[in-house]
Parts: sequence; C-alpha cells; structure tokens
Amino acid sequence: MKKLHLLGMAAIFAIALASCGSEKQMANNQPQTQQPMQQQTVAQQPTQKINEQLGTPEYKKGEQILEMPCMDEGLDNPGVYMAGYGVVEGRPDRTSAIIGANQAAIQELSTKFVGVIKNATTWYNKDANIPSGKKIYESKLEGGAEAIAKKVLNKYANAVCRKVAHDENEGGYIGYVAVHIPVKDAVDETMRELEAGYKLDYDHMKFKEYMNNAIEEEYQNN
Repeated sequence: MKKLHLLGMAAIFAIALASCGSEKQMANNQPQTQQPMQQQTVAQQPTQKINEQLGTPEYKKGEQILEMPCMDEGLDNPGVYMAGYGVVEGRPDRTSAIIGANQAAIQELSTKFVGVIKNATTWYNKDANIPSGKKIYESKLEGGAEAIAKKVLNKYANAVCRKVAHDENEGGYIGYVAVHIPVKDAVDETMRELEAGYKLDYDHMKFKEYMNNAIEEEYQNN
C-alpha cells in the first residue's frame, strides 16, 4: 500500500515538472516586444561647427576661403569663351549696383581682349613668311586694338550672371556681374573688322592662328 502511494506521488511530481518545462519553453518561443528607441532631442544632438554647416574649409589663424557671387562664371573657359568679372560696392540702389558691376566686368574683358589683339598683331608682323604688303600695322588701324575690341564686345559680349547684395555694415548695395564672349565669335569678328572695316589685305589663316595662340596665352596667365 505504501509502495502504491509512493508511485502515485512520483507520477504527480513528474507531471508537475513537465508542465513547468512546457510553460518555460513557450515563454522562450514568444517574440519579445522591442522597447521603443528614444529619439534625440535637438538639445541632445551633437553641436555642428559653423564651418562644417557652411562647407567652408577652416585654416590656421581663422583664415577662410570665401567664394563671391558669380565668381565661377567670371573665369575663362579655354577654347569656349573669355570672361570678365566685375564687383562694385556702396551703390545707393540695386540698379546702379548692377550697372556699375557690368561696366567693371566689360572693362576687365576689354583689357584682356585688347591684349590678345595686340599680341596676335605683333607676332603676325614678326613672321618672316608674311610679305610686307600683308602686314597689319597699327598706324593703319584708327583707334587701334581698343577700337576693334570695343566693336567686338558690343556685338558679342553677354552678361551670364548678375547678383546684388545689401551691405548690412556699411550700407548701400554690392553688385556682382560676369560677362562672356565666345572665342570663335570674337576671333571671326576681329578678322571681319580688319577686312571690311579697315580694308586690310592680310593672311587670314596666319592671323587667325596667332589670335588663337594669343588667347591661349591669356588663359595661361590667368
């Protein structure tokens, strides 16, 4: 009788262990609920340096390279166009700032192009293969290279970028302008002006070659 009682107790204990193990296994198999991630507030986010926000490199002693408006457009594109860049400050209104900057840009481009014409003419005249009757002497050019450059720029120079800024410290307006002249148009119009405007008889192919060489030298100097 005692033996039967012990066997009964053992069976109950085994069932209890099995039940406990089953519940533990079910608990382990259930997917765990993920705790929601705590979002960073603005105050908790790391502070970003102002030069990183602006994308401006920082240099020793606080120096920085700053890019002014229209600056990229004010650079020459070899073989495509020559450029002029103008900046004026302290103008009373937006219109006068743009006009002043445009004049400054045209003046810079004119100076460069006058230099091109003068260099091309000098090299052309020094070419021993050019007969004296086909030389281009400046004495034959009324107004010289400046007059030719002015006519060419008036016809083909084009403003490609205009910007205005207000100077909060000094007052007034700042104007920025970039102008372009296509190389091919500039060279061809110069040659047409020499032939039609000044009635000169010259070697077109040779002069065009020297014009392109002079423009290439201008690129390298800037």
